[in-house]
Amino acid sequence: AAAAWAERTSPKTSKAIMTTLAAILDLAKPYKLLRENPAHSAERLKLAVEDEDSGEVTPDKVYNKGELKKLFEATEPGSRDRLLVMVPALLGLRIGEVLGLAWPAIDFKAMKLHVIWALGDSDKGQEPSLQSPKTKHSRRLLDLPQELAHELKLWKLRCPTSEHDLVFPNQIGKPWSRKMAGKTLDKVIEAAELQKRLTLHGLHSAGHRRRA
Repeated sequence: AAAAWAERTSPKTSKAIMTTLAAILDLAKPYKLLRENPAHSAERLKLAVEDEDSGEVTPDKVYNKGELKKLFEATEPGSRDRLLVMVPALLGLRIGEVLGLAWPAIDFKAMKLHVIWALGDSDKGQEPSLQSPKTKHSRRLLDLPQELAHELKLWKLRCPTSEHDLVFPNQIGKPWSRKMAGKTLDKVIEAAELQKRLTLHGLHSAGHRRRA
């Protein structure tokens, strides 16, 4: 399956294999060796957008310090919702990197956070899978702000257990989907009474701009 291949290689390689396989099996159809090509209906993985940071980042596309403070204060201390805002806003992580973050990647003693995995959504309702970052630049070691470390420690005491020891699992220990994370952010924005309604990428842009 594509998901299994992606764990050993990469989603890009997995898709290339599936495309080649489909082309080979199409050659068998004229000879009546196959009725249908099974590769066309096989599981495919969505590739994360690689040019998320391209283009000019203007003030209307990010939250300023005052707006971020309102978002933080609109959430409960030590909650998953607060960390959903803080992690991308303070560290500049992309949403896939946020949702793929695991506890072993956080070194509270050294105050460092390793970006090792990203969560990629798969087609046809398949469970999202952890993928290696697409470039060497994406694998990085970041300084962990004191305020973020404090919130992470509080959340770790309440965090549901999961197979990959994720920081952001859902209530039954499965990976938290981008869709549900986006809906959660919408609720936080509403609670903060902000007129500017941005996506999770807007938080990432704010963090990326802050660390630049």
